[in-house]
Amino acid sequence: MNRIFAIIIMTLSYATGLQAATVYNVTSNTSASSILPSYCGSCTINISSGVTLTLNNSIYCSACSFSGGTVKVTSSSSFENTSFSNTVINATHNFTVNNSGSSFNNVTLTISGSAGFTLNNSFSMSNSTLTFKNTASFISNGQLNLDNSIMYFNDNTTFLSNSSTVNLKNGSKIVAGDGSKTSKAHLTFYGTLNLVDASSYMILSNVNNYYSSWNNYTSASNGKSYNTTSNYQPDYYGAAVFSSSGPLPITVLATTIGDLNGYVNNNNAVKISWTLSDATGGEYFRVERSSDAEHFTELTTIPSDQLSGSYTYTDLSPLAGENDYRIKLIAKDGTISYSKIISEQITTTGSLHIFPNPCTNGNIQIQFPSVQSAMINVFTADGKLLYMKSISGQSLYAINIPDAANSHLLVMQIITKGKTSAFTLISNP
Repeated sequence: MNRIFAIIIMTLSYATGLQAATVYNVTSNTSASSILPSYCGSCTINISSGVTLTLNNSIYCSACSFSGGTVKVTSSSSFENTSFSNTVINATHNFTVNNSGSSFNNVTLTISGSAGFTLNNSFSMSNSTLTFKNTASFISNGQLNLDNSIMYFNDNTTFLSNSSTVNLKNGSKIVAGDGSKTSKAHLTFYGTLNLVDASSYMILSNVNNYYSSWNNYTSASNGKSYNTTSNYQPDYYGAAVFSSSGPLPITVLATTIGDLNGYVNNNNAVKISWTLSDATGGEYFRVERSSDAEHFTELTTIPSDQLSGSYTYTDLSPLAGENDYRIKLIAKDGTISYSKIISEQITTTGSLHIFPNPCTNGNIQIQFPSVQSAMINVFTADGKLLYMKSISGQSLYAINIPDAANSHLLVMQIITKGKTSAFTLISNP
């Protein structure tokens, strides 16, 4: 009888598509329908750097792990107890996480179109960035934990937390709005927002972006709770920042300033540009710079000579490393407003120049003032050696750093005779 029962169980297992743990090593661009079953149980999917796996078969993964490369979601897919690490995810169809135990670590996810990201249980993400575009949505039906992670809601996207708590810690942020006047992104909480530490916060970028909740949000760092309702209405409109000190209204230039951009030119100078609209006359700008996006100094003052128009400024002596810029607008009545902040990296010491930064797919160039020999070491942010190469005989070198796309932040060490220099590199896939 026991033997017959065992045979029945085995038969049912095969009939329902259950399978033993399987490892899939994806080394070239391919679709899931070519290599993965529609139900994947205890699967380990390793994707090589620079390789894309397209989920085109409405896959359901249970107790799986995805690591490396790029995952492209072109058909609605579901996951339970599944981890993603060191992975880029681009989704144009629904992405659903069921049950607990799923997580993101060092993941860059972008959801666009009308696709939705739905969590049906608790979920944790660390060192990750999630960006929602167009009318994409995020729905959380369980506790959500962000650790050193950011969620951006651009255009007309939405965030909905139906229950439990959203915890932000270690500099985590949720940002509603991309700074444009047309963005109507909003955040709705039926549970509780909790700022675990003072470095974490939530931002409403513009007057059309709002946070909706009848509940207070809490700051665990100082044990305080803050009410955001007004006149018995749950909607709190921006521009505002929700910090450990409470909700603080802010003014940004999105209603009058557009297209704030910057780039590093061939002379290692930073050129920034912006446009002015809906002005009343008498305004003037101050261009400000910072190395930490917090403490700014004035670079120049520029009068507004027209009610609408374009403006530029070139910083001829930027700082080595991070350069954060913002525009301060002073109206004729003394009212002060600030633009969003943009950041540019200058990777140079003396006449040594590394470009472009940010780099794409690990491709950079190193320019020395003359023929130079050097040792190049590249490390991940946690100190892991990613790349090592000895160079000689040239003044300009083209370098490709393998696996750079898996680490957004890198540190490059250049060792020449009698000198060692270190630079921060931003890597984009």
